[in-house]
Amino acid sequence: MNYLLLLLLTCYPNYSYSKILDTKYNVTTYHYNTLNCSIEPYKSESTLVSSCSNQNMCSVYKNHSMFSVCTQINIYKSCGFGIVLTLLITALFFLVYKMCCHTCLDNFCYSLYDSIYYCIFNRDPAPKKAPFNYSSL
Repeated sequence: MNYLLLLLLTCYPNYSYSKILDTKYNVTTYHYNTLNCSIEPYKSESTLVSSCSNQNMCSVYKNHSMFSVCTQINIYKSCGFGIVLTLLITALFFLVYKMCCHTCLDNFCYSLYDSIYYCIFNRDPAPKKAPFNYSSL
């Protein structure tokens, strides 16, 4: 059953459990007391912005410097409908199998078992005491 679910997921193009709803940027700015950005910063601040500029560069001012780092943050929305649809299709295939193919497949497996048993032991298998009952869900 897991293989059927994997097959459905691979056959459905551009499928993902969640999609990007919005993209924001986190800008972290480090403040330094000197004119270079190589020592320990005395202050850092983070802000959430919609676009990113002046990233990863040291800006030098009169008596201090700043280093800004910009990282992207993706805000996701869940696509629960796709998951539910995949589960419903899987359940539909399972029910069709149970209603239509179950007895045919069982009869094929029983005859295959009897054939293999006859090839190995050169006699028919012992009669079964009770028939197998796999008809329940």
